[in-house]
Amino acid sequence: MNTRNTLSFQQSENDFLQLLFQKVQGSLAIIQDGHIQLCTRYFAKMLGYSQEELLFKNMRTVIHPEHEDRMLTYYTTRSPGEEGSQCIECKVVTKSGEILWLNVSSSLVEWDGKPAALDVYADITEFKHAEQELRESEERLGLALDIVNEGIWDWFVETSEAHFNAAWFSMLGYTPSEFPQSLSTWEQLVHPEDFPEAERRIKQHLKDDTPIDILFRMCTKSGGYRWINSKGQVVERDAADQPIRVIGIHLDVTDRIMAERALKESEERFKALHDASSGGIIIHDQGIIIDCNKRISDISGYAIDELIGMNGILLVAEDSRDTVMQMITAEYEKPYDVVGLRKNGEKYPLQVEGRNFSYAGNMVRVVEFRDITEVRRAQEERAVLKARLEALWQVSRMVEADYASLCNMMLREVQLMTASEFAFFGFLDKSNESMTLQAWSPDAKAECSVAESKIVFPIHKSSMWAKAIREQRSVIVNDYENSLESKRELPQGHIPIHRLLMIPLVRNGVVEAMAAVANKANDYTEEDASQISAFVTNVMLLLERRTMEEELKESEKKLSMALEMALMGQWELDLQTLTFTFNEQFYKIYGTSALHEGGMFMSAETYSRNFTHPDEAELVSSEIIKIMNHEYDEERAQLEHRIVRRDGEVRHIVVRFAIITDEFNRPIKTIGVNQDITLHKLAEEEMANQRRRLADIIQGTNVGTWEWNVQTGETVYNERWADIIGYSLAEISPTTSDTWVKCVHPDDLKVSNALLDDHFNGDLDYYECEVRLRHKSGDWVWILDRGKVSTWTADGKPLLMSGTHQDITEKKRDEEKIHHLATHDMLTDLPSLRLAKDRIQVSLATAQRKGVLSAVLFIDLDGFKGVNDQFGHDAGDALLKEIAKRLTQCVRKMDTVARLGGDEFLVILSELQAQKDAAVVAEKIVNTVKAPFMYMNKEIQVGASVGISVCGKSCAEMDIDRFIKQADEAMYYIKKSGKNGYTFTNSC
Repeated sequence: MNTRNTLSFQQSENDFLQLLFQKVQGSLAIIQDGHIQLCTRYFAKMLGYSQEELLFKNMRTVIHPEHEDRMLTYYTTRSPGEEGSQCIECKVVTKSGEILWLNVSSSLVEWDGKPAALDVYADITEFKHAEQELRESEERLGLALDIVNEGIWDWFVETSEAHFNAAWFSMLGYTPSEFPQSLSTWEQLVHPEDFPEAERRIKQHLKDDTPIDILFRMCTKSGGYRWINSKGQVVERDAADQPIRVIGIHLDVTDRIMAERALKESEERFKALHDASSGGIIIHDQGIIIDCNKRISDISGYAIDELIGMNGILLVAEDSRDTVMQMITAEYEKPYDVVGLRKNGEKYPLQVEGRNFSYAGNMVRVVEFRDITEVRRAQEERAVLKARLEALWQVSRMVEADYASLCNMMLREVQLMTASEFAFFGFLDKSNESMTLQAWSPDAKAECSVAESKIVFPIHKSSMWAKAIREQRSVIVNDYENSLESKRELPQGHIPIHRLLMIPLVRNGVVEAMAAVANKANDYTEEDASQISAFVTNVMLLLERRTMEEELKESEKKLSMALEMALMGQWELDLQTLTFTFNEQFYKIYGTSALHEGGMFMSAETYSRNFTHPDEAELVSSEIIKIMNHEYDEERAQLEHRIVRRDGEVRHIVVRFAIITDEFNRPIKTIGVNQDITLHKLAEEEMANQRRRLADIIQGTNVGTWEWNVQTGETVYNERWADIIGYSLAEISPTTSDTWVKCVHPDDLKVSNALLDDHFNGDLDYYECEVRLRHKSGDWVWILDRGKVSTWTADGKPLLMSGTHQDITEKKRDEEKIHHLATHDMLTDLPSLRLAKDRIQVSLATAQRKGVLSAVLFIDLDGFKGVNDQFGHDAGDALLKEIAKRLTQCVRKMDTVARLGGDEFLVILSELQAQKDAAVVAEKIVNTVKAPFMYMNKEIQVGASVGISVCGKSCAEMDIDRFIKQADEAMYYIKKSGKNGYTFTNSC
């Protein structure tokens, strides 16, 4: 022992150390062989014990299981000659179960002449928690930065050193390895025109802490430029208040800048068109004209001097004046049509558009008059062409009225305008009795279940919407919870509403749509309503104008492109001459050309002879006869038939057509398109073949099948599915997912649901579970249930799932038999040593949890060898079976009797209150075993030597093999002492 470097505490000093440890105000303990020999009351209090409870306690009982190996290594790797103390951090578990972090500083000492450790403990729990929170905070920050993909920069002012993350480079198309981490990199990439202002703003920030918020362009690797919004702040200054370090972010705002420029250009173009309008302009105050332009004089026939001071209502016909007054009162700002009245009394079609604005300090209204006489004439002239285009467009299904993109754009903007949480947009029916929700803001979709699909709401059930529609004006509710409107029930699953702003969109005196925003942080104002109304109206107006201007010149182009893209052939059939007119695309379907066929015209008879399949020529002819005989209830129809191409190939086509009638409703022509659907037909045939093959496979494997609509619960089973549980399919119909739930064992349902959730979440490629189903007879049938989702909804939810049921009852029974043979003795059917150890483990755990005793009795038969020698092995086997029965009768049902092999048995006693309880059982076993046993009319008698090992809470962590060995050693002691008795080993 190196006494120079190791403290030594002799037994004679124990009293002094005891007193010292009572007086020291700190957490100290002396640990020897892993047990606490001495500790301060502060150490005991920290762990929630008294000093007496900790005395001689094994430190392993308080060390957290995660750090047991760490502490064992810490204590065992120190040597007596090692200088100084060493520190380690570890977790401990207090008496109440609380987990603490301790810093342990240990020095080597001698205690009673043996090596020991003098430990000083410091509670560092709060520090570790703070350290963990900091680490998690940093991880969340790093994750957030990765998610938003923002460029991060860190600039050291004095050295010009700068650090940029990967996103900073990637938004420009570069990698970090292509440039140095220096301020010069930024200077090199920033646009030369933007650099001076950016540099000036940065210097200004360094001088007076004005926040860095700069917009400039940076060069990309492809040679273009991206608009960057750079934001930053000085985070560190020296003693002289000079900046040392600046940190900030780069945001790529190119798309936003481009969108703003496009909007500005659109607004400028709109303003220029408005200023250059050929319409007449008047400005009136309460109806009296106070200003006008030259064009209104030309349109109305009045001189400008006559118009000034005149009541503007006199410029429209008498039967239109009520409409105009309603529009003025409603402050309607979209174009609407009325009848104009010139000075000479002539009436003419007039389009009016008005808007209120501030003029000379007063709120007045500016109105544009457009003489649409020529427009009406042009509309009539193009009516036939438009009707043809619309009919073909509907037939080919190339255009659908889809407002989703427009609605979503409007919602996004109005939500940002008002800083609202949610927004929605809906269209009203013509009667204004119901509203169909058309679009929802993304946040509302995540929180509001009614946003999952289009839903129709009756207006009479909502006082809010009804008021906005009835009065055709915006409605603001800033205290929804306490308003009368809150008494009206919202649909189930609707988002909670705190504040609400509703704006009706009126056209020609009728509310066509409704926009709404909800849950602004503060109150909605009329300004909010005005902004939203103006924005939505302008968006719709621009779209309407653009469509009208381009409709005529683009109509033929769109039609041609649509038919070409869809590989459709266009045709017309004159029902007077029965002559077809084809386009070039039509001939391509038939493998030929107009040039080869002699032009774009062909008689119906020639078409039938050259292209229609012989078996279906009569079908085509009969359709033409039906059209001429007025046998179609609808104007549009379709049919499918086969054709023969010029190369002889047979193809399938679908013919969609519309019937054009004259003013007497007589059919005069048919226009339509032919589309090749051969591949579709082949796919249908292949699918039918696959279904037949699948049916054959299912029938051959003799499994039950199921198909489940996860969203509705609708489920379809085959006959075998029902047969497995003893029913016919008719007996369990109608079937839903509840049919399966009612049959499955409750314990297995929880496991099945968990596996289904894992599959739905994408954690499992498919669902597979062994479950028990109740048979019609009342028995449980084991089923292997397998399935997979085949179809998902648009928002990623499971829709259709299919799978199989396989009866594995016999397999499970075989597994149970194999398991029983593996864990039980074949001769006596008692548990084997393997199963006995499991029972001991359970018994020891119960002893620790409930504060009771557990005991193991090791039994060896006395005189058994003589039985085999005298009466034979058959007699020995019969005796062992009898002994197994007698031992089982000596114990409770909760106890265990096991055979170890030969004539050795093990008895496990659980939840004993005292050691004497084990002695009572042992004495009963000794008396029971020695009772005579009759075999083949011969009396056989043996004895029993019993060794007992008892364990309580304090030794509940004892090794199981050691526990059994102690009982075995006690048994050998009684063998040597005279046999036929019992004794205890040293218990803990």
